Amino acid sequence: MSVSIRPATDDDLEALRVLLRETWHQTYDSLYGETEVQSIAADWFSIEAMEERLVRPDATFLVADGKPEIAGMVFAVLRDDEVVAVEQLYVAPSRQSQGVGKALLDAALSSFGTSRSAEVELPAANRRAVAFFSREGFETLGLDPDAAARATVVMERNPR
Repeated sequence: MSVSIRPATDDDLEALRVLLRETWHQTYDSLYGETEVQSIAADWFSIEAMEERLVRPDATFLVADGKPEIAGMVFAVLRDDEVVAVEQLYVAPSRQSQGVGKALLDAALSSFGTSRSAEVELPAANRRAVAFFSREGFETLGLDPDAAARATVVMERNPR
């Protein structure tokens, strides 16, 4: 089953909210606990928060449209006109390991041009995500010193 990558729209937000909550619960309940995941998801993935992302001029917000469902999403921001920060990249649990994440990442990075480096910060305990970004050419820079009890790994990919 293929997907098409396209800009997110207002019409996608409810489906994205459901997808993001499902993905976060599957990935992080065992790390943070169901209650904390629910709290984080309610804040980060609210319709209002996603509406703000849709209109950011320094960002790209894309979805993988699997017709009829949204298979994944990516939100990336251009920082200091030099580094693309991949702030969110999530794929529906049923669509993982099918190339959706790679397609989303490639589309997001190419929307900013190929001459910029890219960076992602994610929980070190999310080994599947760390492995994905490693396969995509990201190298670990180290742990975020502000991460406190939850180690956060910072990874970077230089222009190809």
